Amino acid sequence: MNKIYILVPVIGLAVFFSFYQSFSKKDEAMKETARLQAIEDKKQKAIKEREAREAAIAEAVTAQERRKREREEKDRIEEEKKKAFQEANDIFDATKRERDDNKDSVAKLKRRITDIEVEISALESARNAGLAEIAFINKYTEKAEANRKNYYDLLAKVEAAEKERSRQAAETAAAKKKG
Repeated sequence: MNKIYILVPVIGLAVFFSFYQSFSKKDEAMKETARLQAIEDKKQKAIKEREAREAAIAEAVTAQERRKREREEKDRIEEEKKKAFQEANDIFDATKRERDDNKDSVAKLKRRITDIEVEISALESARNAGLAEIAFINKYTEKAEANRKNYYDLLAKVEAAEKERSRQAAETAAAKKKG
């Protein structure tokens, strides 16, 4: 029995060692493959960075030339703007002088417009008052016409009632004579 206590762990250790040895070799091979792959990736990355740097340099040169052309175009446009501004400024000065010359007549016309607007307001007020009075008279006339019609209808009813009362009185008198 003592042998079993020693033999079973030794056999278990041997089995474990064989599995461990197999796994250790595979693991070392995988680590070596990963290291070689990392080296290859670094080389590829360096090549791509160099190509990107060269492309960036070429792009920078083209951009510099483009900016130079744009700057020249901008300077030309700026010069044209300055000329146009000076011409516009000259025209503005001439217009300002003309405006100053016409300022008095404009002030007179504005005062005249204000006076006319006041007159128009007064006329509109009078017109509105007249329209309100006409509307009042029209309503009053309509009410008077309605009252007159009601009175004529009432008179017709009263006459009809009088005739009916006279007829009934005559019938009653005739009935008293007979009876």
